[in-house]
Amino acid sequence: MLPSWSIAAESLLSPTTLQKSLAESLVDPEINIVDFARMEAPAQLLLALKTLNKATEFPRVWNKDDAKQFVDLAKEVNKDAKVHTFSCMFATH
Repeated sequence: MLPSWSIAAESLLSPTTLQKSLAESLVDPEINIVDFARMEAPAQLLLALKTLNKATEFPRVWNKDDAKQFVDLAKEVNKDAKVHTFSCMFATH
């Protein structure tokens, strides 16, 4: 007769996730949309931060020349992007 107790072990495999390198993610970011009212905001923020990172100095507040230089630099940063994020965010009046 078999004993009324038994030992069972359950082994779970951890899920494997494939992640891109930082260089690949900067060129082709995977952006999760969490705010459907402003779907373009995460991509625009990423572009603005990448542009600030590449800039030699921060643009001065209300300075039209600095704003134009920032927009030109943002266009240069965004030219190789697969996610086209350039919109009215950088429109100058």
